Amino acid sequence: MSNDRPTYALNDPIQKSALVTVRDGKLLVARSYGKDAFYVPGGKIETDETAEQALEREVQEELATKLVEESAVELGVFTG
Repeated sequence: MSNDRPTYALNDPIQKSALVTVRDGKLLVARSYGKDAFYVPGGKIETDETAEQALEREVQEELATKLVEESAVELGVFTG
């Protein structure tokens, strides 16, 4: 059986970028229409894409809005 999808070892890192917005002690989350689960907007950083570019793309795709360029700051890198 042919599988054209890339394969990853369990310990291979996956780079992601996510929008974490906290205002007045509340965390902004999203929910897809018809779904019960909430999520933090974001996704995988594509090849030749910066974390900022990935975040802008994901916010546009998931929230149908444009991210104000100067409003994004890096909170840190998390592994685990």
